[in-house]
Amino acid sequence: MMAAFVRSFIVVALAFVLSAPAFALKPISVTPDQERIEITSLGDVYESRGDSLQIETASALDIVAGRMSVRATTAGTNPNWIAFALQNATDKPI
Repeated sequence: MMAAFVRSFIVVALAFVLSAPAFALKPISVTPDQERIEITSLGDVYESRGDSLQIETASALDIVAGRMSVRATTAGTNPNWIAFALQNATDKPI
């Protein structure tokens, strides 16, 4: 169940990230016992950015950050985006 939860968040994150550049986010820690996370106050909202958004990914322990790009389902639209980062707070896969 938790794996599906994390996959859902990854899909949502991908669906919300490509056209104008955005800054790296502070990761939200998740643990296996969490059934859900309220991200609306923890993510960054981007309005009127077009049908794509680009964002820097949170850096890993090696301090290397990357970039992520996502396009809206419908090209030519102007949706609002919310970007967020998740971090596994344990040493086990979630």
